[in-house]
Amino acid sequence: MRLPAPPSPKDFQIRIIRTFKELEPHAEAWDNLALQSPQQLPDLSYAWTVSHLEHQLTPTESWFCLLAYDRSSLVGVLPVVTTLQKRMGMNRTCFRTPYNDQTASIDFLIQRGREEEVIPLFIAQLPAIDPAWFSFEMRHLPDGSPSLAMLGRGIMGIKSVAGSDGWGCFIRVRGSVEELQKKLKPNFKKNLRKAEHKFLSLKDAKLSFVSGEAHSEEALRRFIEVEKASWKFDQGSAIIQSDSLVSFYKALTGRLGDLGWLEWQFLEAEGKALAALMTIRVNRSLVALKICFDEAYAAFSPGIYLLAKTVERAFASGRVAEVNLLTDYPWFYHWPVEKRSYYNITMFPSRFFPLFAGYYWMMIRLKSGRISALRRLHDVWRRLSGDPIKDG
Repeated sequence: MRLPAPPSPKDFQIRIIRTFKELEPHAEAWDNLALQSPQQLPDLSYAWTVSHLEHQLTPTESWFCLLAYDRSSLVGVLPVVTTLQKRMGMNRTCFRTPYNDQTASIDFLIQRGREEEVIPLFIAQLPAIDPAWFSFEMRHLPDGSPSLAMLGRGIMGIKSVAGSDGWGCFIRVRGSVEELQKKLKPNFKKNLRKAEHKFLSLKDAKLSFVSGEAHSEEALRRFIEVEKASWKFDQGSAIIQSDSLVSFYKALTGRLGDLGWLEWQFLEAEGKALAALMTIRVNRSLVALKICFDEAYAAFSPGIYLLAKTVERAFASGRVAEVNLLTDYPWFYHWPVEKRSYYNITMFPSRFFPLFAGYYWMMIRLKSGRISALRRLHDVWRRLSGDPIKDG
């Protein structure tokens, strides 16, 4: 493979940024880079990353962001969260990209074709933050991630361990709505017709699609109200039950609304919303982020019906290439879904302690489920190291 010619040092810069004020001037270029990325995920945007860093870190965590510029063009972004963790009784600096239950996948964001050039330069900056850094972890990278492919080929001075992080479903948008209908099973189409009939029998029943920055705050309020009446509230995972989640989604939907990426779908009847779906358009990918419905109307199948109408609208639009459902739930199989695999990857510098207490420990852990002797060795190593690393 022929690597791109390295840029002139006078034109190429790696910047380490630690404040939101310093980061803000790069927002537009960052979001444009995310739009062109093959991953097509909203998590990679400035809008998402900054909202996460503002509202989803713990008090013991800090962050910095690496930006790569070639002349005046932004060609790479890497947001990093820093934590101190015990490794064999000693505090060590561990790096990771931002992730939690709300933020699934933040990857290297690199201009297409420049991964071989920029990613090693980013990794080379980590000793400047802490010469004794222990590990760098990235989670839930899609199988189409260019950086995942490159890390698999290896970076000098780095040992990497990759593990599966499950699957996600998506619907490839090809052809017309009529062609989509032909792919649906007869029983599912029959149930959709019943759901539609029941829904339309309600007073003032209507389906609404809302987009634009002016509607973001009100749409989020309506979504939260529906979620409050759903099973998520009983489970304790509704947005309204966490102040940090409310702040995160207010910031996130405000920024995404300003970009024009945010689209809301609502089923409304009897003076209220019965079901709500939050979607984000990243170029030609429509990401179905969160869906909920009022449990009092469960017999109407409002969630399935709303998603069906959203998928139909995507086929009719001519502007969407896939509907990304992100997760892998059995009820998605009513549609002609395809699956995308996701991976976790952890990198260790080629020094004795990270290799001994991290890389080899993780390799043993990955294999210990299959080999009994290694499982016993794993148990011994776990007691010595305090079980420091969770793999995918």
